[in-house]
Amino acid sequence: MSGKSEGMKSRRRSSARLSRRGTRGAILLEYAFLLTAVGLPVVLGIFAAGMQMLKNYHDARDTVLDSSAP
Repeated sequence: MSGKSEGMKSRRRSSARLSRRGTRGAILLEYAFLLTAVGLPVVLGIFAAGMQMLKNYHDARDTVLDSSAP
């Protein structure tokens, strides 16, 4: 009797492990989706803002240098 109950416990443990693996995979997939859906637009927005700031800097620098020439 003890041998049968031992076998049942190991089967339950292995199925629990398999379900945890599936859960981990789902969590990793969810984080990958969040990174793609949220992180990528944020990085692109920061890049676009930096490019705009650089353009404004060059325009202001050119204006200041042109106005100080005699």
